Amino acid sequence: MYVADIGPATVRAWFAKVSEEASASARRRPAHPPGHPARRWALAEGHQVAATGRLSPRVLALWEAAGKPSGRPATEISTDAGRTTAAQAYRLLRTLLGAALADGAITENPCRLRGAGAVVHRERATATLEEINRLAENMPARFSAAVRVAAWSGLRYGELFALSRQHISPDGLSIRVDRALENTPGRALRFGPPKSAASYRTIHLPSTVAQELSKHMTEFAGEGPDALVFGLPDGSPLPNVQLSRIFRRARRAIGRDDLTWHDLRHTGATLAYAAGASIPDVQRRLGHSTIRAAQVYAHSAADADRLLAQRLENLSYAERKDQPL
Repeated sequence: MYVADIGPATVRAWFAKVSEEASASARRRPAHPPGHPARRWALAEGHQVAATGRLSPRVLALWEAAGKPSGRPATEISTDAGRTTAAQAYRLLRTLLGAALADGAITENPCRLRGAGAVVHRERATATLEEINRLAENMPARFSAAVRVAAWSGLRYGELFALSRQHISPDGLSIRVDRALENTPGRALRFGPPKSAASYRTIHLPSTVAQELSKHMTEFAGEGPDALVFGLPDGSPLPNVQLSRIFRRARRAIGRDDLTWHDLRHTGATLAYAAGASIPDVQRRLGHSTIRAAQVYAHSAADADRLLAQRLENLSYAERKDQPL
């Protein structure tokens, strides 16, 4: 269509269709992902197999001994499925038509749907300090420290499990993020760039967490700068389906079935807010490109402000004590 022919009614009908199709696409999943079920199972279990080709007799024997599982990962479908995609599409159209307006091609921007470009995300779960420690205790020893580092740093799954020795400072107090683990279904794990330019960053850890990270590396990480910090015993990266399975057992053990691994990232944002960080501070720490992304976690700032008020009250009380009645 010519941009001059696009009116508010056209935008309204288009957005309704986009929303419907995005929601259907997000909820649609095949009965079985492509590939032999033994290959899917082996990849989920962390076995080294090629993405295509003949499977070894050993892998097939292990798969049969496991009861021939489908290897299909459990998928949780959000009630917000497709809304983010539709909102992003609307914002892009609004920007394009805004450029057309600036160029004089149209006399007004027809994108007037209130709230169409915004997504109200679900209230994300967080873990308390006690729950972080209990989750770590219920993880396999090799991945116990990963829980604490994730919760205190706010690193994404792909960023955390792409870390090698060269990304950790000698004292363990800082982490450099310059790559991420790409976990695409049906393809072998590989390393790629972080999510965005803002995701290239250095994160500093509390000393207690840094000490535990250093201890973990001494015990579990391989030698050499390229050795993964949180890898499998053979040095290969941990698939997210395997992480989900072991984390599911840990969260069930502490009675928090509502927690996901990504909620540890939200916990990191909440802890930063509680320590007095601003929204831009959290934006930089979590590697968000925009304030909008950081505001997904911003409701936590309300609690941080309450803590700040308590500290101000303490200062006020101390000052009153010094004043004569």
